[in-house]
Amino acid sequence: QAKTRVYFLRGFMDVSTGLDQLAARLSQRGISSVVANHGHWSKFATDAIRRYNRRKLCRIVIVGHSLGADASIAMAAKLREAKVPVSLIVTFGPFQSKVVPPNVRRVVNYYRSNSYWNNVYSRGRKSRTRIRNVDLASKKSIDHFNIERVPRLHAATMRAIRGSSYRCRR
Repeated sequence: QAKTRVYFLRGFMDVSTGLDQLAARLSQRGISSVVANHGHWSKFATDAIRRYNRRKLCRIVIVGHSLGADASIAMAAKLREAKVPVSLIVTFGPFQSKVVPPNVRRVVNYYRSNSYWNNVYSRGRKSRTRIRNVDLASKKSIDHFNIERVPRLHAATMRAIRGSSYRCRR
């Protein structure tokens, strides 16, 4: 049976401990996940391609913080080259604005427009990717260094991941 797997990509110096908390919560609910530094995005992509092609993986979700958010887009682009779809990308405080590859079904990007990490995502021409850029500028208690640990955002991310479980079309 094909399964969902969530790939978590931490930011610079692995300070994104909120991603570990999310992975633990998913594990409690029986959803497979793996967490590593943003530099592992290529290894994660290779793993996802291999699992997808062996029909052991159907739904791919990528979650990243800071440089890990940027790496999530790079990972999705590598998956596109292999014709592998991505169900969902969730990002917290991306370091750069990016165009999302068209193999991604949905993106939720949490950012602060009034900070250095004020980057949003867009879709390319002819892309059907649904993108939701969520500006948290009005939330004074949220900054780049705690954005991936906010309980309300964890709950929304869990709902989005569970909602990404559409039937495989292969």
